[in-house]
Amino acid sequence: EYLALLTRLAAMHEERGESIEAIETWQRLVAADPATEAAHVALMRLYAGSGQRLSALAQFDQLVTILERELDASPEPTTWELVNAIR
Repeated sequence: EYLALLTRLAAMHEERGESIEAIETWQRLVAADPATEAAHVALMRLYAGSGQRLSALAQFDQLVTILERELDASPEPTTWELVNAIR
């Protein structure tokens, strides 16, 4: 329930154009559940949109590491598309 609330709060901040608050909320979600790919993707998108390209790429690297370590998985194809567009 906590993760669902954070997701809704982050989306609300994004809808209002409150990028800083959205980033902080997505970061809280990643801290609570590091394997939530959607939160990493949102952070990547927000970082890239605010000109923080290196932060977006670092977020992707963090996601890859976590997914491999915790789930023996790799990011979804759409996540790869996003990181390629950021690069």
